Amino acid sequence: MLSYRTVYSFYWNTTRAIKRTAKSPGGFLVGGFAALILLGGILLRLPFCHADHPIGFLDTLFTSASAVCVTGLVTMDTGKDFSFIGQLIILLLIQIGGLGVMTYAAVGMQLFRQKLSLVSSQALEETMLRPEILFDLRRIFRQIVLVTIGIEAVGAIVLFAEFWATMSAGEAFYAAIFHSISSFCNAGFSLWNDSLCRFSDSTAVLGTLSVLIILGGLGHTVLLELWDECTARKTFRLSFHSQLVLCMSGLLLFGGWGLFALFGTGDWLDC
Repeated sequence: MLSYRTVYSFYWNTTRAIKRTAKSPGGFLVGGFAALILLGGILLRLPFCHADHPIGFLDTLFTSASAVCVTGLVTMDTGKDFSFIGQLIILLLIQIGGLGVMTYAAVGMQLFRQKLSLVSSQALEETMLRPEILFDLRRIFRQIVLVTIGIEAVGAIVLFAEFWATMSAGEAFYAAIFHSISSFCNAGFSLWNDSLCRFSDSTAVLGTLSVLIILGGLGHTVLLELWDECTARKTFRLSFHSQLVLCMSGLLLFGGWGLFALFGTGDWLDC
């Protein structure tokens, strides 16, 4: 049998380890990340988040993890199995995941007035790839939110104009906002069980969603630097990170398009 001293020692050491981890940027990030997924799973499990039949906790937890991690993998039909409130919760999880948990961790560290060590500061700077983030986290976070909302709003306006032709104004408005956020965050969630197959011939819809996906894929660091490049009164040079992201994104996009154009039909496989 375990002695009282052994149990107390285990409890004390475990508590100290948890507190020490929670105070570090890495622990704060992982803890917040896990807590957000768990909270989303619990909220989606509530009855008013379901459309016409109960959804198990495993499915809601998986949906929450997929939304926060913006993977697009689903076990349930988002538009059919979840109610309007459930869909809004999923959309909120997507938006939080798209903004980046590291951004929230950085801002949280400043709001909690926890002093970063030199090693932690260097790690955070390398992760965010913007040196000034260590000096004005709130300003950077505000810029990220404004750029994100601005791009998503423009995308939603264009999508609304296209959706309105095939559905009511209310449905078009909601669908436009949902798919604009989902596309910019690269989440892959859709309100329709056929995803976007119904718009396969719509250049405006697919073009708008493609632009949103590309901009979201570039990342907030690149978008903010591009904004500085466009608004700076003096010569502004993009960082190596932004140059690399833009070059590789262009190479993969146009390279993939070229390969699909050459081999996408499958005719080259015919003997």
